[in-house]
Amino acid sequence: MQRQKSLLIAALIFLAVIYSIAILHLKKTSELQSQSKEKNKPKEEQLFEDLAYPRPEQQSGPVNKEKLQIRVRKLLQKDNVSLREDVNDIFLLGDIYAGEGKDKEAITFYQKALKVDVWRLEYQLKLARLLEKQGHTDQAVEKAKIIYQYAEDENLIKDAQDFLSKLGADVAEHKSTSKHQYTKYVEIVIVPIGKVSDMLLYELKETLQKNMGIKYSVSGEILDIGKVDRNQAEKYLTEIFNRIKSNLPVKLRRELLREIKMSEEDLETYHGKVLYVRTYFDKAKVPQTEIHKFFKTLNEHENKGQYDAERLLSNLEKTFKVKRGSNIKGYLGITEEDIFTKDFNFLFGWAHKGYGVMSYHRFRAEFNDEPPNRARLLKRAAKQGISSSFFILGIPRCTTPTCARAYPHNLSEHDQKSFEICASCKQKLNAFIKNSE
Repeated sequence: MQRQKSLLIAALIFLAVIYSIAILHLKKTSELQSQSKEKNKPKEEQLFEDLAYPRPEQQSGPVNKEKLQIRVRKLLQKDNVSLREDVNDIFLLGDIYAGEGKDKEAITFYQKALKVDVWRLEYQLKLARLLEKQGHTDQAVEKAKIIYQYAEDENLIKDAQDFLSKLGADVAEHKSTSKHQYTKYVEIVIVPIGKVSDMLLYELKETLQKNMGIKYSVSGEILDIGKVDRNQAEKYLTEIFNRIKSNLPVKLRRELLREIKMSEEDLETYHGKVLYVRTYFDKAKVPQTEIHKFFKTLNEHENKGQYDAERLLSNLEKTFKVKRGSNIKGYLGITEEDIFTKDFNFLFGWAHKGYGVMSYHRFRAEFNDEPPNRARLLKRAAKQGISSSFFILGIPRCTTPTCARAYPHNLSEHDQKSFEICASCKQKLNAFIKNSE
């Protein structure tokens, strides 16, 4: 009996090492806002909150200001690299002072935090407002212009624009300033699907019109995106669960089932998989850092998922009809949600003649953990818009690797592509335009 226990422990430790290496290489799975939640999840399933390193700003109830002040004083003794992980506490203390009307103290802590995390544009705007109140208008305007230029969030862009207008500063107006020529005989209508940035739609329309030489317009009708088609939390959990199960000998799998008092049928449920994985972590002595990482990722995916591009494309076709002889040659649906279809993990776009759907979800700074940059977001979205437009016009993909239409396997390859279309694609586009006149 003692020998069996020793063998069991040795096997679990060996698997823990293999699993720890594997989990470090797991990619961050796609993140998407969902309209559905797990309805049958037991209340005891609060592991996520317990393992997500709760910060003062995440805790329920009022924050203890005195304790937070002590914590921030200790944090400010750290170097910038170490401080970055806990910078939210410094921002929070600034928020508390601002709420109390202590503007100078709030400015001090906002500035200390922004020196460490400079691209937190929402706090740059809070600081700009306080600076303006203190009479530092020039500094406030400078910050607001940076926010307006780089922000990707629609509300933040509008807030910065309103703030600049209030101060009498020059700000770009939301109207067409196109001076380039485009044919009126070929038009593609852009259709918002679900929540979409109005600013991005406008800028994308102008950019596509310039680069393609055809007319683009934006539909006044917003297409309903519907319910989530693939839940990310369940997909991520199943992937980890299957990795563990496939690496465990049958005897050890049964041992774990006896430990959690469950049957094989119970493991088909969400709760069963979570409990199984958690027990394995404990038994195999997986490092706490990896356990935290797993549950933190699972928690992030709870209300997120993906939408089926084929379904969205079908809805687009049912709602908008391409009429023979019309200048409108097709419809391009655009969403900020993550899309997929069939066995694809994700898609940037999905199209055929007359209709296309594209997503800018994976082009955003937030998804890629990058500093916000609306010009970069627009460029990424425009490349995809160009590619989808050609399919809508019935022009097949070329084989030029630097063409804006080249097929990318990931964002890195997408960024590597040129913003221009190759000579072959340009020739085919010009021929299509000529035949439409």
